[in-house]
Amino acid sequence: RSVQSQTPIRLHSDKSGSNIRVIPGPQLTLDGRATVVSAQSQDIVFFPDGTTSGGRIDLLEENAAISVEIAWLTGTIAIRAMK
Repeated sequence: RSVQSQTPIRLHSDKSGSNIRVIPGPQLTLDGRATVVSAQSQDIVFFPDGTTSGGRIDLLEENAAISVEIAWLTGTIAIRAMK
């Protein structure tokens, strides 16, 4: 979306772990089953040239956990199961 609109887009996770916000854009409230358990940074920025500030957000839902990693140079998103 950042490349298409030619404006930076910021993904922000709040300290409570229950909300993720796309700025500019909507706030996404996790439904209570899933929470952000850790984030390298509270903000990950996607730039119009396709790069990002990079980062990782770990999500936990009941007995499952995943790590969402965003590569800074390419903006590639990798989702991995955590043990």
